[in-house]
Amino acid sequence: MRIRDLQILSVIMAGISLLLLASSFYIWHLPSPDLTQRKIVKWKPPDDFAPPDLQAVKLPPAISEAVNRPLFRHSRRPFDPAQAALVVARQEVAPPQPPTAAPPSDYSQLAVKGILLNGKNKLVLIVTPEAPEGTWLASGANVMGWKITELGANGATLSANGQTHELKLYVDNKSN
Repeated sequence: MRIRDLQILSVIMAGISLLLLASSFYIWHLPSPDLTQRKIVKWKPPDDFAPPDLQAVKLPPAISEAVNRPLFRHSRRPFDPAQAALVVARQEVAPPQPPTAAPPSDYSQLAVKGILLNGKNKLVLIVTPEAPEGTWLASGANVMGWKITELGANGATLSANGQTHELKLYVDNKSN
């Protein structure tokens, strides 16, 4: 663009700006409406208002059941003492199952990729098949059935079911 074109464009923009400024000044100084003079109409619903007749429409059985017995009404399912006694009897008959300790997974699937020792904060970055990017864990945390019992500068110690294994941060891969 030439300088002359830019000058014309700037004059046009200045004119538009002045026009907008004048119109906003005019609107700002308009008298505010008198709220006491406005007419307020009270709304009165018709007396014969009735909800639409949903029974006339052919609905699938599941929807008609929901329409006839709304979901969040206390009357949806009436209290049946016999049914309640049956539920209580089932709970009393079923003995509680003792938790069975599943054997931990293979610890060789775990790898230490980083250790953070910062005063009292000790964290270890452990890579698992489920978390290939790794997860930062503290001492006492569980990973794949193994509990982290110790954290040191060279690795972490894991234990489960009386077994203990050490995962080292730096693994010596030199062949002998």
